[in-house]
Amino acid sequence: MYRNILPRGILPCVTTLCVMALCVLTLAACFKTQVEPRQLTLDEYILLNQNQPLWLVDIDLAGADLRGINLSGANLSSVDLSNANLTGANLSGANLSYADLRSANLNTADLSSTDLRGANLSGANMSNVNVSKAWYNSLTKWRADFDPKEAGASQVN
Repeated sequence: MYRNILPRGILPCVTTLCVMALCVLTLAACFKTQVEPRQLTLDEYILLNQNQPLWLVDIDLAGADLRGINLSGANLSSVDLSNANLTGANLSGANLSYADLRSANLNTADLSSTDLRGANLSGANMSNVNVSKAWYNSLTKWRADFDPKEAGASQVN
């Protein structure tokens, strides 16, 4: 049908141009409907990093419900955990230096061998918390009725 209308050799060029136009339109549609990136949830992040040390530096987890979570060995330096529920959490060997743990619930949490230098634990529920072999410095703020040395933590410079 087209052979009679179009000059010889034009059909392949027209076909190529149509395919190229279709590719351009498809590509344009892809860019137009691009899905906005979203942040991972804490559970997704932990799942993706389950076989390596967790790195959660300087993030906001204020008020988070982290009961029973295993964050052993995690780097939580400067993280905001104020008012977070960390009941029964395993934070052994974690880096909590300069973390904000004001009014956090640390009931039965394991903070053994944890870096607490500069952390703010004022007002935190420290009942039955394990801080043996944890270390802190003069910048660390503790709950008024909690004695870290008596609980097994060591002060460093």
